[in-house]
Amino acid sequence: MLYFICIGLLAIFLAFVFIYRDYFKDYFEDSGELSPLIKVPPIENCIKDDEPLKGKCGKPKVIAVLGATGGTGREFVKQALARGHHIKALVRNPKKINDIKDKNLEVIETDIWYVPDLTKHLAGVDAVVSVLGFGGGFGSPHLPFQYPMTIFSDIVKVLLPAMNANGVKRLTVIHSVYCKAKSRHEGYSFYKWFLPVMNFMGLRNMAMAEEILREHPDAKEIEWTALCPGWLMDGPVTDRKIFAKEGADRFPLEDYTKMRRIIDRADVARYMLKCVEKDLHKKNSVAIALKYQ
Repeated sequence: MLYFICIGLLAIFLAFVFIYRDYFKDYFEDSGELSPLIKVPPIENCIKDDEPLKGKCGKPKVIAVLGATGGTGREFVKQALARGHHIKALVRNPKKINDIKDKNLEVIETDIWYVPDLTKHLAGVDAVVSVLGFGGGFGSPHLPFQYPMTIFSDIVKVLLPAMNANGVKRLTVIHSVYCKAKSRHEGYSFYKWFLPVMNFMGLRNMAMAEEILREHPDAKEIEWTALCPGWLMDGPVTDRKIFAKEGADRFPLEDYTKMRRIIDRADVARYMLKCVEKDLHKKNSVAIALKYQ
């Protein structure tokens, strides 16, 4: 009986590889030449988040948040509201965020993939934050495990005309560690072979989204930042130092002896908010990691 179960599992695996053969070919042959991993100084010379945000912001902004009902999005909304910013949460299901009450929170039910509506709702906005994840959930045109996954490049494509129409220049998005092929090939075997199965399509599409931001004529005036954290967990916000390395989506393997490979969504939101407030890392991808205590 066990023999037939193993044969069945092997057949399913081979069918999976066959169905997604074009993806795996692209994944492993992608040289990452369009977005090379820029050589930067060692960790001691990286930017460190030594000044946690406290109290109210001196110059509150109007921030449009896409993905506000997700784990990182909710944390960003709560922290931004605590700092006195006005938040426009553009959501598909307002019920998922109705537990957050604040006079500066404006929850707007809309279809963010429809450019005319998105353009209308970005009027008067100072900055846009996208914390969209790998799957859009029920009612979204982007579903988990769809092939090819295009959610990250697609959101950039609809944001560019909407932001330009309103003169909005600041954009901060969340991508991921190892989203560039060169990083995956230089990483541990886990990232070379098993991550494509666990997290396939999305990583490559993040790199494609960054290429649009770097190369597309409509992105010329956009001051974008793509944060690349490690494995995301749920936990309270901390005041621990965050290392940030510009022009990269990960740190060298030897540096991970000094920082955590995982990071809580609340701390990612903390650094995203700091990027928005202080205009950090313009037109750059940024690897971020939390320092060990």
